[in-house]
Amino acid sequence: MKKLLVIFLFMMISAVHAEDKSGTLTVSVKPFKKQEGTLRIAIFNKKEGFLHKPFKVQKKDVTASTMEIEFKELPYGEYAVTLFQDLNQNGKLDMTLFVPNEPWGLSNNVSPMFGPPSFDDTKFVLNQPKKTIEIQVK
Repeated sequence: MKKLLVIFLFMMISAVHAEDKSGTLTVSVKPFKKQEGTLRIAIFNKKEGFLHKPFKVQKKDVTASTMEIEFKELPYGEYAVTLFQDLNQNGKLDMTLFVPNEPWGLSNNVSPMFGPPSFDDTKFVLNQPKKTIEIQVK
């Protein structure tokens, strides 16, 4: 009986641990040529709604040439990150003929040649307790 109880407890602990697979994503962003405006950063967790329906968002004042932003307790899985430096504080990435007028960046440092970026090109996998990615501001 005692052996069954130990096995049951082990199975319960394993099940709880398996469900609790989450990690912290640190996004290192650089270089900011101007230390002004607001960094607006969005993380997406699926292809559907990419660029329109973020999973999580953050905004921070740009006060240095390099910044690190943390997203905590993200379930393990695939993600893509988009960001831009909102220099004029209007809450959107200003464009002229589909070309950004404000500094921007994407996970995997993707630079789409024609049209908007895709989730597949920008996605990466979070499958560990802590992961850091670096995004170059363009």
